[in-house]
Amino acid sequence: MTQRSRQVLLITAAMIDALGSGVWVPFSLIFFTRGQGVPLTTAGTALTVGALAGLVVGYRSGHLVDRRGAGFAAVLSNVLRTGSYCLYPLVHSTWQLMLVVCVTAAADRMYWTANAPMIGTLFRGRQLDRFLSLAAVARVLGLGAGAGLAGFLAGTATGLRSLAVLNGLSFAVAAILITLALGRLMFRVPAPAPGRAEAAVSVWRDRPYLVLCGIQVLYVLAGSTFVLILPVVVLDVMDGPLWLPGAAIVAGNLVLALAQAPVLRWVGRVPRARFLILAVFFYAAGLLLMTPAAGIGPDLVVPVVLAAAVLGAVGEAFCFPLMIAAADEVAPDGQKGRYSGLFQTAWGLADVCGPLLYTTLLAVSNALLWGTVAVVVLTALPAVLWLRHRLPARVLAEAAA
Repeated sequence: MTQRSRQVLLITAAMIDALGSGVWVPFSLIFFTRGQGVPLTTAGTALTVGALAGLVVGYRSGHLVDRRGAGFAAVLSNVLRTGSYCLYPLVHSTWQLMLVVCVTAAADRMYWTANAPMIGTLFRGRQLDRFLSLAAVARVLGLGAGAGLAGFLAGTATGLRSLAVLNGLSFAVAAILITLALGRLMFRVPAPAPGRAEAAVSVWRDRPYLVLCGIQVLYVLAGSTFVLILPVVVLDVMDGPLWLPGAAIVAGNLVLALAQAPVLRWVGRVPRARFLILAVFFYAAGLLLMTPAAGIGPDLVVPVVLAAAVLGAVGEAFCFPLMIAAADEVAPDGQKGRYSGLFQTAWGLADVCGPLLYTTLLAVSNALLWGTVAVVVLTALPAVLWLRHRLPARVLAEAAA
C-alpha cells in the first residue's frame, strides 16, 4: 500500500472518529438523564470519575504502546469504545453507569496516548506536523457533522439510544480503517522497550520533556475556556442571545479548519517555536477581550464574543498539532508510548481541572476569570523560549531542511 493510501485511510478514520464524538459529546448528559432516567448528579459524578480513571489508564497504556505497538493500542481502544457505547442503552443502575463510563474514558485516553506514536510509524519530522494538521481539519469537520446529525435524533429516548449505538459503530469503522492503513505496522515497536523501572526514571528525569508537558497544560487551559465557560459567560454575565454560544463555537471551528491551510504551508519553513509563541499572543488577546465582558453594552456582545472565539481558534491551530508532533519527535524510540502517556496525562489533567478552575474564578468575578487564564497562558512564553534551547534544535528551534 502506498504512503498516500495509508494517509487517506488514517484521515478518514480520524474524521469518522470525530463524527461519532460530535454525535455524542453535546448530548452525553442529556442521554443519561432523559434517555436512561439517571439523576443529573449521578451522571455528573460518573463522568468525573471516568475522566479520572482515564488519566490513570492513559498513562499506563503507554507501556502497552511500547510493548505491543501503537497501532494495536489504537485499534484496541476503538474496539473497547465500540463495546462500551453499545452497552450504554442497557445501563440503568449507578454501578453499571460508573463501570461503562470508566471503560469509555480509559479507552479514550488510550487512543490519544497511541495516536501520535501510531502516526509516527508512517511520518517523521515536519511530515508529522502536516499530517496532524490535516487530521485536525478532519476532526473539526467530523465534529461539526456529528453535532448536526445528533440534533435530529436527540428529541426522544429512542433517538438518544440510537446516538449511543451509532457512536459505537463509528469507532468500529475507525478500527477497521486503521487496521487496513497500518497492516503489519500495527504491531511495530521501533526498539525493545527497556525495563519498567528504567523507563519510568528516564521519563520523569527528562526535565525538558516535563516542561513541554507543562506548556501543553497551559495551552489546554486557555483553549478550553472558549468552549466550556464562554457559553455560561455569554448567557449569564453578558445577557447575550441564546444562539450566540453555539454560533461562537461554530465560528471558532470554522476558523480552526481554515487556519490549518496557512499553517500547512508554513510548516517546514518556520521553526515550531515561532508558532507556539504566536499561539500565546492569540490566546491572550482573546482572553483579554473577554475580561471586561460584564460591562459591555448589548451592541458589542456579538462582535466581542465572535472575535474572542476566532482568536482562540487561531491560537489552537498554531499550537496543538505542533505540540503533539514535537512531543512525539523528542521521545526516544522504544519509549514513545510512555512519553506520549505522560503528555496525554498532562492534557487530561487540564481537562479535569479546567471546569473547576473556571467556575471558581467566575464565581468571584468575570474579569478575574479571563484575566487569570490570560496570565496563565502568558507564562508559556518564557517556558517556550527556555525550552527551544534545551531540546534538539530540529524539534523547536530550526525550520525543517
